[in-house]
Amino acid sequence: MKRGVWNYILMAVSIGAFLIGSLDSFGYYRIDALQGAVNIPSLLLIVGGIFFQAFASFPSSTIWAGMKELRPTFSAKGSKAQEEELIDKVMELVRGLKANKAAMVENIMNSPNQGFRTYIAELLSTNYSLEDIRILGTHKIHTMRQAETGPLRMVNGLAAAAPAYGMLGTLMGLIVMLSNFDSAQGLASGLAIALMTTFYGLLLAQFLWQPLGKKLLAQMMYNQLKREVELEAVLLTMMNKPELFIVDQLSSMVQARDGASTNN
Repeated sequence: MKRGVWNYILMAVSIGAFLIGSLDSFGYYRIDALQGAVNIPSLLLIVGGIFFQAFASFPSSTIWAGMKELRPTFSAKGSKAQEEELIDKVMELVRGLKANKAAMVENIMNSPNQGFRTYIAELLSTNYSLEDIRILGTHKIHTMRQAETGPLRMVNGLAAAAPAYGMLGTLMGLIVMLSNFDSAQGLASGLAIALMTTFYGLLLAQFLWQPLGKKLLAQMMYNQLKREVELEAVLLTMMNKPELFIVDQLSSMVQARDGASTNN
């Protein structure tokens, strides 16, 4: 996997944070500004370690794509409303193709949003058969899904790494305790590191990375469903199927996917 210059820069920053936390934990390089109510050295151990692993394993663009989803998403729409909205938008595409295929295709291709719908419009502008469009569209859906798994795999990796680095910090804390067995302050410092790193590791995994991973998975599944529905709608339109038939077919696809998601 190719890594850009930003990967190496951020790997250096991450390992630097990890080393600062490690040196502070062992008492070799204590920074007074890091002392306070929050155990900053323990937090640096966790954050520096997991992000070093992330930047060493994934392109920086994949990591940014996952981190952007940390922003909260507010929506009052339930899944049923989202499904109805999806079908309504796809039916607008169907009506446009039925009214004037050439104009609709040109309008989509000139749209600034270059996504799956643009790819389908490009296929419609060729002399490909409907079966060729189905094959190529299905392959494109698979390719786009594979591209979207990168941020998900990265976030799942962070969720798995956080407790592991917490255990590493716990071992470091035990080392500090054993090396300062005759000092009450040394024992307290080592115990704080041992407990806080495990706490931070579990906290980040359970309350940040795992929920983010579920959010990315849900978004990826919705994107795939949307593309499959769009492809099916275009093919049925080119087969001159009536609108009612297309709506029923798309609704059955959405309901089938919901049933499969519920069973899983």
